[in-house]
Amino acid sequence: MALAADMLVHAGVASSVHEARSTAIQALDSGHALERFARMVAALGGPADFVQKPDLYLQKAAVTVPVRAPGSGWLSACSTRALGLAVVELGGGRKRPQDDIDHSVGLDRILPLGTRVTKGDPVAVVHAADRDQGEDIAKAVARCFTLADREPDRLPVILKRID
Repeated sequence: MALAADMLVHAGVASSVHEARSTAIQALDSGHALERFARMVAALGGPADFVQKPDLYLQKAAVTVPVRAPGSGWLSACSTRALGLAVVELGGGRKRPQDDIDHSVGLDRILPLGTRVTKGDPVAVVHAADRDQGEDIAKAVARCFTLADREPDRLPVILKRID
């Protein structure tokens, strides 16, 4: 929302971040943004019913494995590079240019930084080709997170605006 609002202000569509945020929220709530996305998919050669029937078109991983919080506290940091490498290890990215990509694997439901968790809570979900690989990657992803004893300061989504 912060990025959408900043873009709307920067483009002159809204005169303030507050107005732009309201505009973006209304586009989502009204379904207008989803409708526009569906038209973009179709215009790019994708299926016209992609938004209504995504399960017909999106590949599903063989297994899903929750990533469990290794302790209790607040999620205060995350190694995003290590997350990306975990996806590559799953086959969702290339190690070499000739490597194939498995579009069914990856990560989702990643909790945002600042979330309070208890040991064992799911902090993300791994989508993998097999159970052993999924469990190995789930352990690696759990190590990507840093837990703190107190709630971390919230950083702005947009650190610097370039005009």
